Amino acid sequence: MKIFLALSALLAFVSVQSFAQNPGLIINSAEVGVGKFHRKDSQIHPKEYAAGNVWVSSIMPVDAGKTSPVVFSTGQNEVSIQFTSLEQLLNTVVKIAQKNKTKIAVLNITGHGMPGGMWFPTDEKQRQAPECADWNQAATAEDQVNYDQYYDPTSKAEIMEMRQISNMPAHHYGCVTGAAGWRSVVATIPNLKSYFTDNAVINFESCIVGLGSVGAEFSETVGSLVLGGSHAMVKTLTNFGLGDWSFGEGMGFWDYFTDEQLDHDNDVYPKNRSDREIAKPGTLRVTYPQNGKWVTKLVADQNYMMIGYPTSPDRIFSNKPRIVPETSVSVGPLNKIIAPFSLRIPGTAIRVQRMN
Repeated sequence: MKIFLALSALLAFVSVQSFAQNPGLIINSAEVGVGKFHRKDSQIHPKEYAAGNVWVSSIMPVDAGKTSPVVFSTGQNEVSIQFTSLEQLLNTVVKIAQKNKTKIAVLNITGHGMPGGMWFPTDEKQRQAPECADWNQAATAEDQVNYDQYYDPTSKAEIMEMRQISNMPAHHYGCVTGAAGWRSVVATIPNLKSYFTDNAVINFESCIVGLGSVGAEFSETVGSLVLGGSHAMVKTLTNFGLGDWSFGEGMGFWDYFTDEQLDHDNDVYPKNRSDREIAKPGTLRVTYPQNGKWVTKLVADQNYMMIGYPTSPDRIFSNKPRIVPETSVSVGPLNKIIAPFSLRIPGTAIRVQRMN
């Protein structure tokens, strides 16, 4: 009964958005390493990107990459940003809204993630710090480097480490921007909420950012800091994310379910380099304001994360929403008291160290 009532409340919340105001801006953003991946991917698979692939908006322009932010138009009321830090991203978002005299309806943020954070610097000071040395190397590397790393298989041990930290007190790993980083940057930007529509959505197109209690805290923190509208929403993934040439509709999903499935996926993935070939239905964490506070629900059975205007349920969910209990996401037992000293960032060959 509780699940049914929660689903009814969420659907009622979404249906209100069908009476939304002027749709506003869609801002697509990607940290520069991901932008370089898509630039290489689009050169290898030009036909797929030319056929309406949503990842066109994440391609690093051919003549860009040495300076940031890189800002370019990708459609009517649609702007793309390639960025090097959260500070740079949010300040650029504000400037775009001011220049266009239009509020933001959708902010898509693409990058490599882990529970409760994403792998890019919080600000310029952190970008220049030793903890971001590997990130800077990837950001300035040849496109082929970012492309090849993306298809590295993920081991069961690495997946279980991520599940472990998702339900532990949040730790800071090198050059990963989490809830604390969002608090520090947002505090420096006056009236940030005023630049977003009442029904604005922030989509984190990134692996497992919403997984576990750390993912829930992150989602609620970002929503409460950035979005002031009564029908606003933050969406994060509790699974690993997929977003190459083969997944043109939006962010796809992948995860570990059985040893046999993992062995199969890790065998074919580096060879065929096709996200769709290993994709699985996924679970989104959907976070929104209710009765004066931010609440979070898990919506299962999604084929991919929708990233368009938030005007109706079919533009928010790729399949009929089915709310599931928090415990239905298998995060595994806490078999360690201390968080791992280092973790490999999904979609890269980089292991980041725990800083606290």
